Amino acid sequence: MGRTCKGGTRMFLHGAFMLGLILHSAVGLAAEVRGEMSPESAGLEMSSRRGGMGRKMFVTTGTGVSMLMGKYSPWVNWGQSFRMELGRTIGTKGLEGFVFLHSSIHNGSHFEEQGAAGCFENGSCIQGDTRFQKLGGGSRTRLVDATRIDVYGRVLGGVAITPLLMDNQAYEEEVVEEAWQGQRSSVHDQVHPFAGVGVYMDIGNFGTGIAPYLAVDSAYLLGVGLTTEVLAGFSYQFGQRTVSKAPKTPKTLKPKPPPKVKKAAPVEIPEDDDSDDDDAGDWRDW
Repeated sequence: MGRTCKGGTRMFLHGAFMLGLILHSAVGLAAEVRGEMSPESAGLEMSSRRGGMGRKMFVTTGTGVSMLMGKYSPWVNWGQSFRMELGRTIGTKGLEGFVFLHSSIHNGSHFEEQGAAGCFENGSCIQGDTRFQKLGGGSRTRLVDATRIDVYGRVLGGVAITPLLMDNQAYEEEVVEEAWQGQRSSVHDQVHPFAGVGVYMDIGNFGTGIAPYLAVDSAYLLGVGLTTEVLAGFSYQFGQRTVSKAPKTPKTLKPKPPPKVKKAAPVEIPEDDDSDDDDAGDWRDW
């Protein structure tokens, strides 16, 4: 009962967080469509995801499916996964590092069914329902840089455990001694180092700093087998932005007005004086 309550509380909190991110992203998208918000003016600029950030940090949370391949896969079904990551940029060449917590729960075959099939003969016995918990870190680098979609390749590693989900005394008496003929499974008693690779796709943040993402990761757990997770969720980016100043436009020089030309004083032209002609008179008067 207590375990069920804890699981329900965890799923409720995760669902509430996811719902908040969805609403935040929807509000930002609606505002951008209405023209009230642009990727350049609200939060993170689109270009900042491609190098405009000085020191970018990010938080991602997602859920999806988990698959196990190996000697335990006949008894363990596909499960549901939850993951949270915290990371930041490393250096100035686009490399990003992160740490993560991962948990997946799988339905499994009943221990009596496993014993009847002879799981103890090949060491594949495992408790029915099984949980895998991982703690690790990794790094990623951008492979595709598009306007609204970025694709990263990443490597990751860490340690994993598969805790026992039943009372230890009941497990020893009813499961190991009776059903498995005294062959205790070591999968629940060991820490399992793992290493893997993955692909991470970040879809545009619509100017809010929140972006949906899709990730596919595969990792090999020592002593368990190969696990593959397909996750979808949201990533929130924040940090110190490097604002590039627009180049200063040179001041345009106003053309100097042409020099004022002084008007020359008008020249008075004397009128012709015909008085001499009048005094001379007509030659015919001579």
